[in-house]
Amino acid sequence: MQGFSISVLERVMERSGVPFNASAVRTVPWARSMKDTAEKPGRIVVGVARTPEREADYHWVGPVFTLKMGLVAKKANRVRVRDRAAIHRLRIGVINGSAPESVLHNEYAVPEDALTPVIENEHQLRILEANRVDCITHVDTVVPSLMRQFDINPDAYEMVYVLKELPMYFIFSKTTETALIRRIQENLDALHKPGKGGVSE
Repeated sequence: MQGFSISVLERVMERSGVPFNASAVRTVPWARSMKDTAEKPGRIVVGVARTPEREADYHWVGPVFTLKMGLVAKKANRVRVRDRAAIHRLRIGVINGSAPESVLHNEYAVPEDALTPVIENEHQLRILEANRVDCITHVDTVVPSLMRQFDINPDAYEMVYVLKELPMYFIFSKTTETALIRRIQENLDALHKPGKGGVSE
């Protein structure tokens, strides 16, 4: 979804009269990108879940798309999660400061010591591969391509439990003008609006 998000962002920024070059997009550790966007001007992060803890720190534009966020495990380990109580018995790898970590704490009351926080996707996948955790939190459309990127066979893994469906947003630094944010939101809404044949632009 990263490529899709950047393509959408490029189109709405163009419609909003804002110069934007997709080649300027950089991949950085999640916690750092969120911190920089909260503290520095002129920053954008794509594909962010809107949570109460984050609400006041950014300008929000979206939703752009919706993802299924869940627990991913090795098929060979036969991890079965039949109810919420079962989650508390698992060792779970999470990205530090991520929406899944927040959901596990706030909506599933998973204790701190059940979670193994890491700062990057590769580290999260590697601890799952090495059986240092029972599962990791990730989203359905992203994890297979990430695994292939790091030479891990996605066919050996499965999503064993859906924690939540998440609408995903663009976030902008708070110093961004409110009028511009409103214009970008309007152009995103127009992009989503079905055209001829009921298909979005």
